[in-house]
Amino acid sequence: MFSSMTAPWLRLAIGFRDMHFLTRRLEAFNRDDLPDWRRSPSRARRALSILPSLVEYSLFYALALIALTAVIALMAAAWIVDRRRV
Repeated sequence: MFSSMTAPWLRLAIGFRDMHFLTRRLEAFNRDDLPDWRRSPSRARRALSILPSLVEYSLFYALALIALTAVIALMAAAWIVDRRRV
Protein backbone atom coordinates (compact mmCIF):
# COMPACT_ATOMS: atom_id res chain seq x y z
CA MET A 1 0.00 0.00 0.00
CA PHE A 2 2.87 2.36 0.76
CA SER A 3 4.43 1.81 -2.66
CA SER A 4 1.17 2.53 -4.48
CA MET A 5 0.93 5.88 -2.71
CA THR A 6 4.49 6.90 -3.56
CA ALA A 7 4.37 5.79 -7.18
CA PRO A 8 2.64 8.98 -8.44
CA TRP A 9 5.17 11.13 -6.59
CA LEU A 10 8.00 9.11 -8.07
CA ARG A 11 6.57 9.50 -11.55
CA LEU A 12 6.21 13.23 -11.02
CA ALA A 13 9.80 13.48 -9.81
CA ILE A 14 11.10 11.58 -12.82
CA GLY A 15 9.04 13.75 -15.16
CA PHE A 16 10.34 16.87 -13.43
CA ARG A 17 13.94 15.71 -13.89
CA ASP A 18 13.33 15.09 -17.59
CA MET A 19 11.68 18.47 -17.99
CA HIS A 20 14.54 20.12 -16.11
CA PHE A 21 17.05 18.45 -18.44
CA LEU A 22 15.16 19.61 -21.53
CA THR A 23 14.90 23.11 -20.11
CA ARG A 24 18.64 23.24 -19.52
CA ARG A 25 19.29 22.03 -23.07
CA LEU A 26 16.97 24.68 -24.47
CA GLU A 27 18.70 27.38 -22.44
CA ALA A 28 22.09 26.15 -23.66
CA PHE A 29 20.79 26.27 -27.22
CA ASN A 30 19.60 29.84 -26.76
CA ARG A 31 22.97 30.86 -25.26
CA ASP A 32 24.76 29.04 -28.11
CA ASP A 33 26.69 26.86 -25.66
CA LEU A 34 26.10 23.65 -27.57
CA PRO A 35 29.07 21.84 -29.11
CA ASP A 36 30.44 22.65 -32.54
CA TRP A 37 28.85 19.66 -34.29
CA ARG A 38 25.84 21.90 -35.01
CA ARG A 39 27.87 24.34 -37.05
CA SER A 40 28.81 23.84 -40.68
CA PRO A 41 32.27 22.35 -41.18
CA SER A 42 35.14 24.52 -42.28
CA ARG A 43 36.75 24.24 -45.70
CA ALA A 44 39.68 22.30 -44.31
CA ARG A 45 37.39 19.77 -42.64
CA ARG A 46 35.33 19.39 -45.81
CA ALA A 47 38.52 18.84 -47.83
CA LEU A 48 39.70 16.23 -45.35
CA SER A 49 36.34 14.48 -45.44
CA ILE A 50 36.64 14.11 -49.24
CA LEU A 51 40.13 12.59 -48.96
CA PRO A 52 39.07 8.99 -48.04
CA SER A 53 36.68 8.80 -50.98
CA LEU A 54 39.40 10.06 -53.33
CA VAL A 55 41.82 7.43 -52.02
CA GLU A 56 39.19 4.73 -52.46
CA TYR A 57 38.40 5.93 -55.99
CA SER A 58 42.06 5.99 -57.01
CA LEU A 59 42.63 2.53 -55.49
CA PHE A 60 39.77 0.98 -57.46
CA TYR A 61 40.85 2.85 -60.58
CA ALA A 62 44.37 1.43 -60.22
CA LEU A 63 42.99 -2.08 -59.65
CA ALA A 64 40.85 -1.77 -62.78
CA LEU A 65 43.86 -0.64 -64.82
CA ILE A 66 45.92 -3.56 -63.49
CA ALA A 67 43.13 -6.00 -64.39
CA LEU A 68 42.83 -4.49 -67.88
CA THR A 69 46.60 -4.70 -68.36
CA ALA A 70 46.57 -8.35 -67.24
CA VAL A 71 43.79 -9.19 -69.71
CA ILE A 72 45.62 -7.45 -72.57
CA ALA A 73 48.87 -9.21 -71.63
CA LEU A 74 47.13 -12.61 -71.60
CA MET A 75 45.53 -11.88 -74.97
CA ALA A 76 48.91 -10.87 -76.42
CA ALA A 77 50.54 -14.02 -75.00
CA ALA A 78 47.79 -16.20 -76.48
CA TRP A 79 48.19 -14.47 -79.85
CA ILE A 80 51.97 -15.03 -79.80
CA VAL A 81 51.56 -18.71 -78.85
CA ASP A 82 48.93 -19.17 -81.56
CA ARG A 83 51.20 -17.60 -84.24
CA ARG A 84 54.06 -19.94 -83.32
CA ARG A 85 51.88 -22.99 -83.92
CA VAL A 86 51.02 -21.95 -87.46
